[in-house]
Amino acid sequence: MGPENALGIAQDLWARVLGRIRRKVQPKQFDLWFRRITVADLDEGAITLEVPNRFFRDWVQNFYLSSLRAALEAETGRELDIEFIVVAEQNGTSFTPPKPAATPTPPTRRAAKRAPRKKRPALDPADMLQINPRFKFDSFVVGLRNQLAHAAAQAVVDQPALAYNPLFVHGSVGLGKTHLLQAICHSVLERDPDMRLAYISCETFVNAFIHAIESGKLKEFRYRYRGVDMLLVDDIHFLAHKERTQDEFFHTFNTLFNSQKQIILSSDSPPQAIATLQERLASRFRCGLVTEIEPPIFETRVAILKRFGRRLDIELPDDVCEFVASHIATNIRVLEGAVNRILNFTRHKGCPIDLESAREALPHLVTDPRRAATLEDITRIVASYYRVKVAEILGKRRTKAITLPRQICMFLSRRLTSHSLQEIGGYYGGRDHSTVLHGIKKIEKSLESETQVRERVDHFMTLLR
Repeated sequence: MGPENALGIAQDLWARVLGRIRRKVQPKQFDLWFRRITVADLDEGAITLEVPNRFFRDWVQNFYLSSLRAALEAETGRELDIEFIVVAEQNGTSFTPPKPAATPTPPTRRAAKRAPRKKRPALDPADMLQINPRFKFDSFVVGLRNQLAHAAAQAVVDQPALAYNPLFVHGSVGLGKTHLLQAICHSVLERDPDMRLAYISCETFVNAFIHAIESGKLKEFRYRYRGVDMLLVDDIHFLAHKERTQDEFFHTFNTLFNSQKQIILSSDSPPQAIATLQERLASRFRCGLVTEIEPPIFETRVAILKRFGRRLDIELPDDVCEFVASHIATNIRVLEGAVNRILNFTRHKGCPIDLESAREALPHLVTDPRRAATLEDITRIVASYYRVKVAEILGKRRTKAITLPRQICMFLSRRLTSHSLQEIGGYYGGRDHSTVLHGIKKIEKSLESETQVRERVDHFMTLLR
């Protein structure tokens, strides 16, 4: 068999494997992690796959290798070894969209290190955002909803402009975007104190550009921002409706990108959702890695509260953390504020930190009617979604069609109400607390590995809140 026929067979197999994987993962995950894998070779015992860089390879190996093996075995009827070739290492550059032919190929990172760094004027300290000494990687609580953004941030520290360039992190207010950007700043400067790094807000860039126009100092402005080794811009969505500033940032972006300088951006929305953002800018923002930080799940919120307490040399009781985490789901800053309020309340009252004092310190969490979900509310919403009768969930039947909705009800009841395990078990068919605990743990395990269950539980939590 000729090499062309062999490659054709390999590509046909890979297409069928991708078809299987597409049915198992979310479209966003498929587009991000599987569309960029190509098959390079296939023999009797192994398949060789090409990936764009080492970070990409490590992520696929850590989180999707078992899915790949299962899909390959289903298509071939045998186990195949999976070997990865990192295209970036072969070519001496990172995976980036092709540049116009007239653009010269930038030097490799290794060559750039050997070249002496040109002396450039220092950035005006007024241009730089203050970096919080607490915002480092070791104080960032990694959970299911932010692990990709965290791993990507560390990757650009290890390989600036080679891992992902640009890195675009988006998510709602108070979820840790600024923490990650500042953690990158800390780590980069610890490794290379001479690194010319600019960490600014988009508003600062806009105001500095306007001032440069008014004062006739555009040349100095451009030299200042296009001469850095790493540019981090917080709240890039502030470019919305600012056409001339978008033009200026477009050229700043191109200058840095073509010089293999790292660009890191944060936003409250993905590039395509930023109002009036030029398509040429949106496409450049998407050419590296776009990753979202989503609101943390319950367990991550508990871990965050524990971390806040330890930072203040206080070990918060588990029931206090669970109470706060079950009522505050969308903003990490609000979680921290709740801890501070509990601590101030207990110091003023001279009482211990326990569930009772937490309820007194945060009465709005207890009395807010929008958060007062009942067992009846939970059961009605879950039963409606799964098209089963409320009486069936409350009954004794243990068929699969009833068991999953019942366990989800138990999980939600524990998270959204103050009922004990015994009370929850009594409501759901007179079950004992160990049965309730077993059901809750099954759902917790499913949240880690089953996308559909996680999405459904998130949907229920949103409705019930």
